Amino acid sequence: MLKHDFKINQKYSRKEISEKLGGNPMVSVATKNNKILYMCVNPKLNPSFKITDHYKYDLQKDERAYLAGSGDGIQRNAMTIIQEQECFPVFLKNEELGKWGYIGLFKYSSHTTDWKKIIHYTKESEKKSKHIDMVVIIKNVDESSTEWYPNKKAA
Repeated sequence: MLKHDFKINQKYSRKEISEKLGGNPMVSVATKNNKILYMCVNPKLNPSFKITDHYKYDLQKDERAYLAGSGDGIQRNAMTIIQEQECFPVFLKNEELGKWGYIGLFKYSSHTTDWKKIIHYTKESEKKSKHIDMVVIIKNVDESSTEWYPNKKAA
């Protein structure tokens, strides 16, 4: 397998991402055999993934909060993130361009189901806190010190 060739802040279509990494291009957490292939996150729904001026992604933050709702599939995705031992690529939606920007490799850090913390993380989200069951924190990984090879492309 080849090392990934995604470039920070470069824009990709969901089709391009799925063709390179596999997985369903319609889900936010693409998986295969309980392993994360990649995440595609909408910053409007997950405000810790902010887009800064000039449509660049805020790369200064080490940790980001993924707001996991109450649906079975969403909870299954959250649990897959929690159990994942490897790092995975994360892409953010740019509504204006209709593309997804690569922001780097991330790895599970922590999670909470504490209601007060959920309210804190959902303050700026278009998701309502009553629809969030868990917050999963993922941490940016230094790609220069990480050998990352994508899982085999899903069939």
